Parts: sequence; C-alpha cells; structure tokens
Amino acid sequence: MPAPRYIAAALLCAPLAAQATPDLLTVNSASTVLAEAENGAAKPQGMFGSISLGYLASTGNTDSANLNASASFGYIARPWRHALVLRAMKGSTDDETTSEEYEIAEQTDYTFSNNNYVFGALNYSTNRFAGYDRRTTQVLGYGRRVLDGPRHTLDLQVGAGGRQTRLTDGPYQREGIVQLAGGYVWKFAEHASFSQQLRIDRGSENTYTESITAVTANLTGELALSVSYTVKHNSDVPAGSATTDTATAVSLIYGF
Repeated sequence: MPAPRYIAAALLCAPLAAQATPDLLTVNSASTVLAEAENGAAKPQGMFGSISLGYLASTGNTDSANLNASASFGYIARPWRHALVLRAMKGSTDDETTSEEYEIAEQTDYTFSNNNYVFGALNYSTNRFAGYDRRTTQVLGYGRRVLDGPRHTLDLQVGAGGRQTRLTDGPYQREGIVQLAGGYVWKFAEHASFSQQLRIDRGSENTYTESITAVTANLTGELALSVSYTVKHNSDVPAGSATTDTATAVSLIYGF
C-alpha cells in the first residue's frame, strides 16, 4: 500500500503482517502504510508505531549499498484507522551520491463491517535516480478482507485517483490512475510470518508496478527482524533510466 507508493521506497523495508482476527479494527495487510506502522501485532485502539534501521543493496538505476531508515505511526479510533510513514535513504560511492530517495505516505480507512472498508491515501516521493524529481498520488477506493484465518489473511483494494510527476529533465505530467492492490500474509510460526504485496497504478502516461516479498521474525516483544525483496517497475521512463529497480533489505524494527 498498498495505498499510493506505500511501499516501498527508499527504505523499502518490508511491511509487517497484521495478525488475523475478526475485529473490524484489524489493520489490513494490503496497505503497506498501515501494516508497517502496526509492527506485526493487532492493535485494538490508540496510538502505535515503529522505527526501522537497515541495510539495503539495490540494483537497476543504481548499484549500491546503503543505510536506510523509517518512522511509522498509526492511530485507531473506531471505526477509523490512520497511518503515516516517513522513509529516507541515501547512498554514495567515492564521495558521489549514487542513490537518494525520500517518501511521505498517509492512509486513512473507514471500516463499516468486519471485512469491508473505504480508504483514502496520499503519497509524495522524490527519486531523481529513477527518472523523476517528485511524484504525488491521491487515491480513493474500497477494500475487503477476502481471507481471514488464524494463519492466512488476504486483503484486496481497488481505487482511483490522480498522479502528478515532475520528470528529471522532462515535462510535468498530470494523469488519472486506477489502482489495484493486494496483501497476503502467512503466519507459518508463532513468531514468524511471510508476506507478499502487489500494487499496480495504471495511468495514461505510465503504469507503475510494485511487488514486496518479506519474511519477518519477532526477536522480542518489541524488536523484529525483517528480510525483504522489492521490485518496482515503470512502463515509461526518461531516456537513460532503467524501467525496473530491485532492492534487498535487512531491517531491525522497534515497535511501540
């Protein structure tokens, strides 16, 4: 989340899976923003969040090793769910900046039954090494938990909105987009889970696809270790930019 560009960005830290419960306040795994802030534990209400530090190896428009960081905050007040994620990554080789990305993502859900909700999401990101100086997206849509069990959950979202992109050395683009997103979580052990998220933003100028695969293990009640692999693809990029970026991240996450 996924809401617009949740996911996965400079940090590209794996979103942590929400535990499956029939409570209508359970954070949906399709939203990277909400699931990351939740830090893998079902929250009944109030404020919560997580702080992440990790190592990132990337290929595509840049081949480098970097340190990354993020801070995620969530708030639940029946029947609303809110989350805000801040991400940053910067890497250099021989004193030359080779990768730099910043992202702010926000999502709000209004749950109207155990398995159904409507959502609104905003995202702002910068990544000049991916062919754009800044990108802003806004999406409104509907989501549903279609699989809800003690070990397996599946959330799907569909929405529509707008996207504004300032290309590097290129024009300013405005376009409408249709977004499809899904999040699957398999809790294969008491303190470990596998998650897979897929998001597609289709517009007239560009189709953006993002896949995040992660394995997360709780080290203690407050600390977790996450290993993730992210693939991001843009169908149309400026000359000299790669269409696909990949990232492998190992992150230590503190939840509160």
